[in-house]
Amino acid sequence: MPDLFASLIVATYNQGEFLAECLDSLISQSLPRFEFELIVVNDGSTDATSAVIQEYSSQLDEVISHENQQGLVAACNTGLKQARGRYFIRVDSDDYLEHTALEQLKTAAAKAPSTDIITPAYWILEGQETTILRTDPSNLFTWMAGGVLLNRESVMRAGGYRNYYWEEYDLYLRMLRQGSTVSGISEPILHYRKHGENMTAKKDARVDGWNRLIETWSSAELRRFGNHEELEEILLSDEVR
Repeated sequence: MPDLFASLIVATYNQGEFLAECLDSLISQSLPRFEFELIVVNDGSTDATSAVIQEYSSQLDEVISHENQQGLVAACNTGLKQARGRYFIRVDSDDYLEHTALEQLKTAAAKAPSTDIITPAYWILEGQETTILRTDPSNLFTWMAGGVLLNRESVMRAGGYRNYYWEEYDLYLRMLRQGSTVSGISEPILHYRKHGENMTAKKDARVDGWNRLIETWSSAELRRFGNHEELEEILLSDEVR
């Protein structure tokens, strides 16, 4: 559909507690509803997730269910295969968008039509505290997985997501290496919820993920596109050894 601005993909597994708030934020966007589609991939959930999706089914464009859990990367790629929009936006099911998020992203895309990646700022919700995280278009390790506007054809040309812990960084690296261009917007548009069940909450898993990236990408290549304190500690430790 040539007039379809974006495909919003929600890949969810056992997030029934937060999913309704996420879907409400997408359905109520200020951008006209016919300009974007909503795709939900239920990755074999065993909690109330399926019931929540059923409640919203009439307002969703596509609902895909994996019989058994296949993992986040597989769920995202399942959604991408069905997407028809010019752009793709991933929204994790425990996060939610500002009311004007899509409108702001569309305005930014219109100002830079050749840009493949547009990175926003974020609200970080941790307990009762709320802070703003500003991203740096020149440092991919400040970008998050959700809320980023990605040219769908560029994503598919890069091969979609691969089965990495830091699957978003691996995708961004491949997109940048193939020549994708980046810009940013300074306003926060996505509320990122930090809690004990976040995939990035466990340090051992993060470190294993960094090491997998290092195995795939040279230290020079990683440093070329950005920096991250935890990653740099590992790189320096490897260089000392």
